[in-house]
Amino acid sequence: MLYAILLYASIASTGANETGVTLLRQQRQPTKAFALPETHLFHVLYLMPLQMQTAVPDAPKVIQQAPFSLVSLDFGNFTLKSFDGVNLTQIRSLQTPLAQGQQMLKSTNESPVIEHNGQRWHVGTQASRYPTTEATVQGDKAQLALLHLKACIKESGEYHIVVSHHSPQQYEGLLSTALLGHHSYVRNGQHIDATITEVQVIPEGLGAYQLAAQRLCVPRRGYTVLIDLGGSTWLSTLYASDGEVIDHDVHERAGTYALAAAIAKDNRLATPVHQRYAVTSPDPVVIQAGFTQGHFYGDSDLCWGDWLAEYLDPWWKGIVQRLKSRYQQHLPNVKRFVVTGGGSHLISHKVQASPAFLVLPEASTANVVGAYLAAQAT
Repeated sequence: MLYAILLYASIASTGANETGVTLLRQQRQPTKAFALPETHLFHVLYLMPLQMQTAVPDAPKVIQQAPFSLVSLDFGNFTLKSFDGVNLTQIRSLQTPLAQGQQMLKSTNESPVIEHNGQRWHVGTQASRYPTTEATVQGDKAQLALLHLKACIKESGEYHIVVSHHSPQQYEGLLSTALLGHHSYVRNGQHIDATITEVQVIPEGLGAYQLAAQRLCVPRRGYTVLIDLGGSTWLSTLYASDGEVIDHDVHERAGTYALAAAIAKDNRLATPVHQRYAVTSPDPVVIQAGFTQGHFYGDSDLCWGDWLAEYLDPWWKGIVQRLKSRYQQHLPNVKRFVVTGGGSHLISHKVQASPAFLVLPEASTANVVGAYLAAQAT
């Protein structure tokens, strides 16, 4: 049965693609601000098979914080995310160093200017407006962890940090060394003294799974596959019904940036971009941002929405094929595929008719919120 479901997810195109193109033609809308969900009952119950339906819980309740401040951080290649139980901050994963005499652009809470180690950095969307910009997705996000921590921590205090990474065992030492200790810096003109007393590095996607489990979106019996479609990386994790990790699979440089890089080579976009901007080829980072802005190239009227499916379909089919081969022996026991991550909206129309698939509401922030709630409950 699940082979058929996976096959359906990989080949669904005609009606779904027409719907996708219709949506792409609509006027661009700003990204909705995240709020802790109240119920989403219609979404959960519609996608949940009858035999899996149980009493629906209330929305997760935030417990009062300990003397230290607990903060969950998700240093994504597309968006930096932090959650402290009340405030969710999302900052675009872009940064540019500013010369000592260089005039800086306007700073905001979501695009702050950080002064540390004798240098100024503009982080977030405003960084894209300078002549040169560094995109996290084109490097190693772990190397930027300290700068990104300072972009996310806005007040002085003592903090316990929970950080998600797709390879926690490999990067735990590097992240802990970079983040632990006292940090003095200036954020948007405000001096901040932050002391990080504990750093817990957890697998990326674990928070999203725990949030899904808390909402009874995973079956009580059988296995669940979590699919995290990130900016640079897509990964999958096979969970038992008790939450134990059975298997884990990470594909670096194969997330939405890879999809954007393929689209950048298409002459239907490359030629007009070259003619208009006198650049060799479109920037995949700009295309990646366009995935959340109606599939337009920057602020221009150049759009790949009408032919997105020509690249999206093989990208998603490749992911489905990898899931089938990786978890082949476990597929008879898999009851649910949970999709999360910033790229989830790109394929939601392809799996919405399958009861075995669930695209988490607020998929781009589910991991950072779930990680916080799970850490505070321990």
